[in-house]
Amino acid sequence: MITQTYNVEGMVCAACSSAVEKVTRKLDGVKSSNVNLTTKQLSIEYDEAICTMEQICSVVQKAGFEISLKTEKNTEIKTSTQNNSKKENPKIKLILIWITSLLLMYVSMGHMIKINGSSLPLPKIFNPNFYPTNFALIQLILSSIALFFGRKILINGISAAIHKNPNMNTLVAVGSLSSFIYSLVLTFLIPIDNNEVHNLYFESSAMILTFIMTGKFLEGQSTEKTKSAISALVSLTPDKCLILPSSWKSGDSLQDASEILVEKVTLDSLLIVKPGQRIPLDGKIIFGKTTVDESMLTGESLPIEKKEDSLVIGGSLNGNGLIVIKVSAIGNDTTLAKIISFVEEAQGKKAPISKIADKIAGIFVPTVIMIAIISSIIWAILGKDINFVLRIFTSVLVIACPCALGLATPTAIMTGTGLGAKKGILVRSGEALEQCGKINTVVFDKTGTITKGKPQVTAIYDCNDKNQNSKIDFLFSILASVEQASDHPLAKAIIEKASELKIDFSDFFVTDFENILGKGVKAEVIVPNHDDNLQVYIGSKNFMEELGLSQSKSYFISDEITETINNFENDGDTVICLAIKENQNFNIELIIGIRDEIRTESFEVIKNLHKKGIEVAMITGDSFKTAKIIADKVGIDKIFARTMPEQKASIIQEFQKENKTVLMVGDGINDAPALVQAEVGIAVGNGTDIAIESADIVLMKDGIADVDSAINLSRLTLRNIKQNLFWAFFYNSISIPLAAGVLYSSFGILLNPMIAGASMALSSICVVLNALRLGTKKI
Repeated sequence: MITQTYNVEGMVCAACSSAVEKVTRKLDGVKSSNVNLTTKQLSIEYDEAICTMEQICSVVQKAGFEISLKTEKNTEIKTSTQNNSKKENPKIKLILIWITSLLLMYVSMGHMIKINGSSLPLPKIFNPNFYPTNFALIQLILSSIALFFGRKILINGISAAIHKNPNMNTLVAVGSLSSFIYSLVLTFLIPIDNNEVHNLYFESSAMILTFIMTGKFLEGQSTEKTKSAISALVSLTPDKCLILPSSWKSGDSLQDASEILVEKVTLDSLLIVKPGQRIPLDGKIIFGKTTVDESMLTGESLPIEKKEDSLVIGGSLNGNGLIVIKVSAIGNDTTLAKIISFVEEAQGKKAPISKIADKIAGIFVPTVIMIAIISSIIWAILGKDINFVLRIFTSVLVIACPCALGLATPTAIMTGTGLGAKKGILVRSGEALEQCGKINTVVFDKTGTITKGKPQVTAIYDCNDKNQNSKIDFLFSILASVEQASDHPLAKAIIEKASELKIDFSDFFVTDFENILGKGVKAEVIVPNHDDNLQVYIGSKNFMEELGLSQSKSYFISDEITETINNFENDGDTVICLAIKENQNFNIELIIGIRDEIRTESFEVIKNLHKKGIEVAMITGDSFKTAKIIADKVGIDKIFARTMPEQKASIIQEFQKENKTVLMVGDGINDAPALVQAEVGIAVGNGTDIAIESADIVLMKDGIADVDSAINLSRLTLRNIKQNLFWAFFYNSISIPLAAGVLYSSFGILLNPMIAGASMALSSICVVLNALRLGTKKI
């Protein structure tokens, strides 16, 4: 299976996006197909062994749309045969059609407007009372010019109808052209009957297009603002940078630097970043120190101090120091590129709440056309003249707004994910954004989430001889030599302690290293001046008991060791045991107490979750005693201790069986199954690549402070979507009957087609503006 993104041109409303999804989903091998009307993009997942890119492009083109593959470099491979000439400026076209339409309105209605008892001045040659044919011809000319400026809408609408995918433009085209053709026929009848001059609708055909074009222009301007998050991120990378020769080393002159395009920089290149400049690419500082502003990427408002060996992110802003960095990632592998990809991916995936709008959009336009025809026939049967019937027919077609339905969800999703990106909250999909607002249970992994993930060794206990420091150094050397092969936070704490104690274990060699997830590690250690290799086991007390019993059914851990382990756990330490198997004897030699500080924000986050009525649980591989000490301090409701990685996913399932909607927060490899199992998985920014890939939401900041913010963001976005959908449904359910004349018999209320066109344009704008309002919210 592969997933590709295509740019689709020619979509104007929800009926269009529904048509593209419909034809692509019918293809064999297609697993999913989603269209984002706002970005005009198709995201499709398919089996390339069954379906091909050519087939996808073919069915979309046959449906009447232009399609192009979006490449990694954001260039387009054109697959359409349509003419790709330079696009006209929509603003100029809008100004011209307004000038033409206003002139037409002045000519057609000026004689009816009285100022100080006199009509608006008009050359006598165009006066309808004296020269009715001239009056009709000037309107014909002006309306034809207006139709020319709005020809894109007319052509698109007619083309969509021909391809059996009628859309919003079809409604507008039929309504506008109906008025124009009707008036054109009357123009030829005026020489026979001068009274027909009063039944012309040229101004309606022009003003309908004018209002629609105005609405689409304003809608486009507003929609572009919903894309501002990605635009802002893209703009962070400078076009050029200063590169040093690969032979440069600290102390050499910086004068040998030359300017180069960022896209031509390769891995391990050495770049100079001057004060106040954007850092071009991810890298490590090899010279200098500075402060870096990462607020646009992580949401961290305060500048962060950086020195030699510190990692920097491309796109962040260098402070007051000159630095030289060694490039560690380029192209799509940079943090910034991944963030942009993350946001684009989220904006391309629909939220479940949009399904009802999608279903309605598929039948909306044909239904509206039927309503227009039926309502016109009914009024004709009731004895109304052709002018009245045409007015009803045109108004119903023009006032219906499938566009509002199509924009309701994607505009809110785009604004919401954009707002999240600015705050360092990356949401992978619209579904995750929706589900996050519905959660009622949050499950935290302990290490690296509730705690800082930077544990420190607090106690060392030699199980054999506590008075021989050399023996402790020897055992700690064995311990450190094995743990240096692991990337677990506890392993890092042991290595740091070895460095602090100045223990040299460089002569100890490790072979057959094996990481046993959730339990510990085992390895064979080659020890200097020792005849036999040592079989070494490192892990929890439970792991030791399991190993000991596998050697002898009568194995047990001594009371002294058990008491020591209990004392460590009562202090809130995580206990690590070192055991050595030698000559068939399995003995625990060393006990290490490791403590991880609780994150300061954990208290506030869990307090806020409780205020929202959310149950909070914690999963850990630690003992129950250690876990309970931390849980009691921060106010966690439920504790699951001594859990294996596969058990974490099972615990999530148990919550789900109780009809709980679960959010899982983790950072490690062993959290990945639980992150996938939960309705929403959140990975903290310093998490492993596997955890981040498994998560639905990634927090760029190091910490869990934004877990509460992510829930707030989701709830605000969900509320905004509901508001948009309510307006779209309410508008159409009220406006269409009104245009059909349901109030005419009782109250004499009948809409003018021009007013109907203006209403439709305003409806779409209201949806987009409401979505933009979301971007001003605090989360």
